[in-house]
Amino acid sequence: HDYIRGFLPILYSIGWSPLKFWKKEVKNGHVERVMDEEIKSSAIEVHGINTRTTYITCPPDPEESLGIRLPFLNLLLKKTGKTGEDFTFEITVIDDKNIQRRIILTTFTKKMKPMMYSGFVPLKLSTFWDHININLTTVTNEIFGAKYVETVKIKIHPNCRIRRVYFTDRLYSQRELPSDYKKKISEESKAAP
Repeated sequence: HDYIRGFLPILYSIGWSPLKFWKKEVKNGHVERVMDEEIKSSAIEVHGINTRTTYITCPPDPEESLGIRLPFLNLLLKKTGKTGEDFTFEITVIDDKNIQRRIILTTFTKKMKPMMYSGFVPLKLSTFWDHININLTTVTNEIFGAKYVETVKIKIHPNCRIRRVYFTDRLYSQRELPSDYKKKISEESKAAP
């Protein structure tokens, strides 16, 4: 993907092959492009019974690294599934001590839980589309007491719909975002509670 003015996309649900640079692992679930009524556009749906057996990951080869040094990870996604089903995604980073660490953002934990090589971060999502922005510099420092250097891998587990995943050089306001990076909610959905 091209790096354009501080934005580096790694997944966009519209286009010829949105998962070209992602590996799909599917058992008792599905990963497919669907039409989302709320945004009146396509999204990638990752759905499964077990989060260990259904997911998408980038890069597809476990020996490769994304090597992305932009410190802000952005996801435009919607939690799906039954009420009570949890959602998780993982970011593997390298810190200034050259140690790979996993940051696990999940709806099933209520407080931050740091460990040696991984850390759990609570995530609260609505049932509508959310724009999640993660400052990897801050999170790496808070969990591991280390400095963020680069992102190695991203893994997204069920149950969600994804519109876009991208990195930025800084935090951008809604006004500064290019139009196709914003969530566009249909008029009917705006009226929903």
